[in-house]
Amino acid sequence: MKHLSRNKVVTVYFEDKVESLDVHGTIVEEKFRIMDAVAGLIVEKGETSGKYRLRNFTTQEIFYLPSPHEDTYDISCHCNNLSGEIKLVSTYRDENINSREGFVLDGYEVLNIDRDDKWRPLKFPIPEKFQTKQRATYELVFRNETIYNVRKDGDGLNVYVDVCSFDIESERFFNNTLPHGFFSNLSKVMVIDWDGCVAFGDIVEEKLNVVLLENHKMHKWSETKIVIPLTFLKENPDIKKLDCVSICYSNKLCFYLEHKDGDDNQVLQFVYDIQSRKLIERRLVGSGLGKRCVRPSVVTFKRNAIGEDQTK
Repeated sequence: MKHLSRNKVVTVYFEDKVESLDVHGTIVEEKFRIMDAVAGLIVEKGETSGKYRLRNFTTQEIFYLPSPHEDTYDISCHCNNLSGEIKLVSTYRDENINSREGFVLDGYEVLNIDRDDKWRPLKFPIPEKFQTKQRATYELVFRNETIYNVRKDGDGLNVYVDVCSFDIESERFFNNTLPHGFFSNLSKVMVIDWDGCVAFGDIVEEKLNVVLLENHKMHKWSETKIVIPLTFLKENPDIKKLDCVSICYSNKLCFYLEHKDGDDNQVLQFVYDIQSRKLIERRLVGSGLGKRCVRPSVVTFKRNAIGEDQTK
C-alpha cells in the first residue's frame, strides 16, 4: 500500500457483477451491487443473499465481511497508504436509538479488516439543541479520511446547522455549528464539498457565496465569505434555478439541475470554470456513471475472510 501512489492512474468502468454460486449443491445467480470503490478495492453487496464483501479488482481477491447493522444504507472504504490499514465505515438509519418525539438518528459502525471480527458501534454525539426536535439529516462522505454529517433544524430565524465530523483514523467525533451572520437564511444554504473541506453556500444576485469549515478539529471557520460571480446564469436563463452545488475541485464548480424530458425526470450536470467564468461541460448525470479513475492495487488481505463465503 505504501507504493500505491506510484502506480499509474487508469480509467476503470465498474459495473454490477453477476456470479454463479453453489448454495448447498444448487447453482444460483447472485448479483453484487457496488457500494464504494477506492484504492483499487470495491465494496459490494449481494442482492439475493444480502452478504457484503471487499474485492480487489486487480488481483480478484475477495474478502467476505461480517453482517453490519440490518438498517445499513451505506458502506465506505478507507485505506491508509502508509500503514496499509483498511477500514470500513457503515452508516445506518435507526429510528429507535436516542429517539425522542420522532427524532431519527444516523448511526455508525466501523470495521478494521485486519483486527476486527465484527463491526464496532460508535457512540454518536448529539448537541442538546437537536435532542428534542425532528430534523433532516444529510450525510457527505469525503475521501480525506473524514465523514461529515450535516444536521439542520429549526425554522425562520431560529435555524441551526451542525456539522458532526468523524475522523476515521482516530475514530473521534468533532462538532461544529455554522455561525449566524454569514447567510440571511440558513434554511436555504447548500452543502458543498470544497476541495475536501465541507462548506456552505447560497446564490444571491447571480453570485455564489461560500463559507468553509477549514479545520473541523480546531473548530475553525473561514473569516470571510468566498464570492464567485456566476456569469453563465445571465447567458443561460433556462438554468436559472440550480438545485445544488455539489463539489469544487481545481477551480471548477459542479452544479446540478433537475430536468424534465417528457415523463422522465433527469438531472443535468454543469461544470463551471471559475477563472475563465465559462461553462466547460454540460451533460446528463448517468452518462458517465460507473467510470472511475483509480490506481491499480496489489494490496492483499492479511488474513482470510471473516467467515469465508457462508453461502457454500
